[in-house]
Amino acid sequence: MTLQLLKFFLLLAFGVWAATLSLTGTVNYYIHPRYGSTITIAAGVLTVLAAAQLLRLRREGFHSLHRSKGLSWGNLVRYGLIALPLLFSLLPGSPVLSGEFVTQKGVRLPEGEGKKEPSLLSEVPQYFHDPDRSWVRSGLHKDVQVTEEGPEERPEATPAPDAPPKSMHNSPPEGAGLPEQPEQLPEEKTSPTPEEPPLAPKEKSPVLFDEKNFLQLLMDINGKPDDFEGRPIEISGYLVQSPGDNHGLYVGRYVVNCCVADTVIMGMAVDNLQQWMQEHTPEKDRIKIGSWVKAKGVMEKAKEPGTPGGLVIWVNEINMEAPPRNPYIYVN
Repeated sequence: MTLQLLKFFLLLAFGVWAATLSLTGTVNYYIHPRYGSTITIAAGVLTVLAAAQLLRLRREGFHSLHRSKGLSWGNLVRYGLIALPLLFSLLPGSPVLSGEFVTQKGVRLPEGEGKKEPSLLSEVPQYFHDPDRSWVRSGLHKDVQVTEEGPEERPEATPAPDAPPKSMHNSPPEGAGLPEQPEQLPEEKTSPTPEEPPLAPKEKSPVLFDEKNFLQLLMDINGKPDDFEGRPIEISGYLVQSPGDNHGLYVGRYVVNCCVADTVIMGMAVDNLQQWMQEHTPEKDRIKIGSWVKAKGVMEKAKEPGTPGGLVIWVNEINMEAPPRNPYIYVN
């Protein structure tokens, strides 16, 4: 095989591989869907280059290939390294990160709770928690100025102490030129109305996590935990153990911002799992770290410091389930 023929096969193989990733949707297992169009474009470009290389071979004549020299060791090593992604794609195994990776990665905690640990929000786009964004100031009054310490009202303008008093020479005499005051009628006394009974508290609606609202709900709970305390919740994800000295458990999912290489695990803290994790529990029902679970419970104030949002799910029911085909949550 000659060098020109090897180039043709590599271009054709990469073009077919890129087209397969794009058409089957498996490209979303590796990069964010917003970059999927680039793979489609790459497949088209590689196919065009392969066709151009084929025309070159036909123009020069395939019979000339037999007279040309073979490949050198340097070319074999060079193009062998280029072909490694194709070889790795043929290896067996799941294309997505499994629960085994969860036991090694751990969940991300929020800022301010641990100095050495990365932030829960540190690897997602800054616009989720940027205090300098315009939408932070859009609801403030025009006389309120946002500073690093918080919103401050501008002081009202007061007259200078040395300002001269207004001249009184041209003031009209008393009673001259003043409008007549209408006679005030006596106010009619109205009978007091009975106070209306207070409205009954609205039933707290359940919080249901899914692929579309997973990240937004985490942001809302972390920002306004009082609005979610006491509400029932249902969440699915991998059972994760928090990093460091904290032995808390979380139900979380992979969050992808750009590609799988920068993925982080985000989720909710859970409690009351002893009965499902003890050794005397049957093996088929025993919950383990890294298992994909579906937890149901109520959000309560956390007893342990460092819990994201200060809330924890008091689990009433938890079951192991098969993980979805694509367990990733993508940052919009």
